[in-house]
Amino acid sequence: TSAEITKKCPLNEVLYQTHCYYLDGVGGECPYGHSLGSEMVLSLIANSFMGLNYKTSISGNCCVVTSEKYSNYGINSVDQCNKQGPFTSVPSYNGGGCRNHTTKHPRQLTFCMSN
Repeated sequence: TSAEITKKCPLNEVLYQTHCYYLDGVGGECPYGHSLGSEMVLSLIANSFMGLNYKTSISGNCCVVTSEKYSNYGINSVDQCNKQGPFTSVPSYNGGGCRNHTTKHPRQLTFCMSN
């Protein structure tokens, strides 16, 4: 017999393929034990952030930093970005006018994953 181990993620994180993902206003710098998640994964799980909140800090810019060189995902400012959650809008492709975005605000919205 084998016991099934179910991994659970901390508050405001989403489980996807054994990693926990979250959105945070941390300027593109994920903490120790975490790294930037990809836009591909973000595109698949973005809707799962509906009703969740920032992990530690409210963002100061709506474009999402991922592991890609350019940010192409963002939250529309009028909906949710840079405001306390829970999220009523989630990142989308070109959301908030984010396309090939490279500038990083000190509290840039960031997509982090557990290592």
